[in-house]
Amino acid sequence: MVRNLLASDYEIWLRTMTGRKPKVNRFDPGPLEHKALTRDAFRKVLARAREKNRANGFHLFGIFSRSGKCFYGTLDIFYLNAELNWVNLGLEISNNHWHKGIASEAAKLGLEIAFSGMQVHRLEVGCDPENVASHKVIKKLGLNFEGMRKNFFPNNESDLLVYAISKPEYDARQG
Repeated sequence: MVRNLLASDYEIWLRTMTGRKPKVNRFDPGPLEHKALTRDAFRKVLARAREKNRANGFHLFGIFSRSGKCFYGTLDIFYLNAELNWVNLGLEISNNHWHKGIASEAAKLGLEIAFSGMQVHRLEVGCDPENVASHKVIKKLGLNFEGMRKNFFPNNESDLLVYAISKPEYDARQG
């Protein structure tokens, strides 16, 4: 289930964050520092997301179990160009919930939110060339490979592979 992340989600968010495994690869932030796990820090994350939403259409969602009792990670959708109704979709699944199909299911829900709820025209996803797990999710979504942005990330000079789908393509695939 994907829904807005609320201040009342703190306890289930905390259970997931304190259960994170040690860092597995460079795409995994690993366990968070204790100061990042306070109720106040969680509220600040939500406040920053609301502020970004007002400023440029950033939407932060929580990814939860169907019962709503387990938090798996976050999904975000933000406008790259509001005039063109062009958005980026991103997600982060806590490493203690990897390899359960959660990312694929959440990403599909993200497409539905973007194309049906937000009425976007174009959705884009970026992926590091070495992130095999993300490539598998993108392949399941059926997005089109559009190219590579060389040296995209300033801190480590890695590239970014870009995949996208338009509303007409999405609608045609929905049957």
